Amino acid sequence: MEQLNQIKLRGNTGSNIYLNNVGDRRVIHFSVATNIAYSASDGSTLIDTCWLNVTAWEKEGMPDFELIQKGVGVEVSGRIRNYKYTAADGTEKNSVEVVANALSLINEPLTPQL
Repeated sequence: MEQLNQIKLRGNTGSNIYLNNVGDRRVIHFSVATNIAYSASDGSTLIDTCWLNVTAWEKEGMPDFELIQKGVGVEVSGRIRNYKYTAADGTEKNSVEVVANALSLINEPLTPQL
């Protein structure tokens, strides 16, 4: 059976959006918050928010990166990438990011529902 590394997210962008030029291509880095609503044992509604970092390279079919701002709804399809790096204090850190192969903007409000 074929191996698979695929993820699909729908959520809102965070405040740290970085757009860089790398050679003749542009790349954008941003975070996406996804929210899941569920009922607690006492009947109250709880919201679980998960933040994921996304990297997307500009290519045909991608939206204009200039339109991606804080709070914009996005749908991201891609793969998960793990990597290690050394922090400024010398400690080794592990991180996870989503490398997008498809990205679209969502014009409707995104709200978690039970």
